[in-house]
Amino acid sequence: VQTYLTPDRTSIYWFEQEHRFFWRRVGCTAPPTHTSRTKRAQPTITPTFGAADASAGIAVQDVSSFYDTLLADQLVAVGESQSSLKAGATTVLAQHIQARSLLAAPILFQDELLGFLITEGDEPRIWNDDDKDYIHSAAQLIALATPLANMEQTIHQVRLDQQLTATVARAICDETDWQLTLKTAAEQLCQRLATERFLVLASEPDLANYDIAYQMHPHGRQQLRHRLPQLNDVDQRMLGKSLGAIAIENFDEDLKLLAWREPLLALGVKSLLVCPTTLKPTATDAIEGLVIVAHAMPRSWTRAERELVKVVAQQLGIGLNQWQMQQRLTQQQQMQINLQWAMRSLQTIQTLPELEQAALESLNQALQVPLALLVTWAPQAETAQISACVTKTKHFQ
Repeated sequence: VQTYLTPDRTSIYWFEQEHRFFWRRVGCTAPPTHTSRTKRAQPTITPTFGAADASAGIAVQDVSSFYDTLLADQLVAVGESQSSLKAGATTVLAQHIQARSLLAAPILFQDELLGFLITEGDEPRIWNDDDKDYIHSAAQLIALATPLANMEQTIHQVRLDQQLTATVARAICDETDWQLTLKTAAEQLCQRLATERFLVLASEPDLANYDIAYQMHPHGRQQLRHRLPQLNDVDQRMLGKSLGAIAIENFDEDLKLLAWREPLLALGVKSLLVCPTTLKPTATDAIEGLVIVAHAMPRSWTRAERELVKVVAQQLGIGLNQWQMQQRLTQQQQMQINLQWAMRSLQTIQTLPELEQAALESLNQALQVPLALLVTWAPQAETAQISACVTKTKHFQ
């Protein structure tokens, strides 16, 4: 690329996904201008082995527009009177790269951003279509070669992930304690993903919210104490149509799962993966449960991590369905016991006011509602009166 486009510098930046910054992996500079014309000079290549620290790289939060453009598999061109970014974003990027013109192409493999290939100039320059086609093709070649270079590491990680999912599957089959099964899954998954929080939510359609079936949180940190509200229609459809885990890299910048934004940010959650437990969710199916893996810092999520959460969520979906059925059965049994006790109690009452009050208390206990009223009126009466009332909350008093 350096030889063909003849910029001042050409570099490959790699993306450090966990901490979300780019570091310069390899670069080359233009040959000296005093080189003999009869002998073509070669660019000077300077590789950098190992990821640099974040302070020496380019943080995603500083060049968010540039990052979003790369994720969309689009080129970024900055030159004389031209820029594919907004003015403010162009200035920030140029300051980080220390160039007055640049042309960058994303290195993408299976929709996962690995880094970018960039040519830089100390002077303004107009980039033509041939320049753009060439650097885009070169970036695609790097993307194709990268999986081969990391083949051994990838195979090793796949084996570890298979062992993890097998452990979770055995726990679901062997353990009679559902909470212990969830604890096993949470510890294994959070250790693999280096995350801090794990949540399993069960849908409560009658109450229009999600109940907390299980949660794991960092020691000494606040846990989620209240049910999460129902999501808006857009987010519900997004989860319903999802064939895998939905990733949020930075909750401060992402508008997905808007109804949960405030309670999760209050816990310090900045990034997360959320996946339905339904085996084959569709836009019309009710979402019975959700698995959430959350982290306190903005981070990116790899394709392998999203796939792993999807497999674990689907495995837990089987157990969650059984747990929900057991919960409903327990509630029905308790309601029958309460009603039988109430019927026996009502038979011993002699006066109407006591009978009315006792009946309401029985209904209140059986249905677990915050307010029960008995409203009565005489035939042809224009007004009615509250004959009895049972409430256990200040809101209705």
